[in-house]
Formats: sequence, C-alpha cells, structure tokens
Amino acid sequence: MEGLVKDVPDARWDIVRTVAEPEWVFVHVRFTAAPGAAPYALADLFRVQDCKIVEHWDVVGPPLEGMPNPNPRF
Repeated sequence: MEGLVKDVPDARWDIVRTVAEPEWVFVHVRFTAAPGAAPYALADLFRVQDCKIVEHWDVVGPPLEGMPNPNPRF
C-alpha cells in the first residue's frame, strides 16, 4: 500500500461497508485516484489467524460508463 499511496497521493479511499467474523474480514471501498476522477469499486477479503492476515483476495471494478445493471455499486 505504501507504494500506491506514494504514486497517487491525492487518492481518496472511502470505506462503504465492512463485515467481520472471527476468521474473515470483508471491506468494500470506493477508490478515487484524483479529485474529479471516476471511482473504482474495490472488494477485499482477508482471512485472519492469531490476529494476522494469512490470506488475501481482492477484486477491482474499474470505472464504468452506462452501467447495464440498474443497481449501484456503492
């Protein structure tokens, strides 16, 4: 993350929702690279063991124009 924060210092990370269970944490984020830029949808899933992240998966949805699905991303 340090490299990404350094590369896009004006980025904004808005946490939309989180879900936490004893072994799993899910985070849904709206990521905007710069003021006025279209947002990305990010979803991260972490498996935690002994208070440490032991597995991580993510999905990145790029900005879309004219989304065919009427349900919003955020």
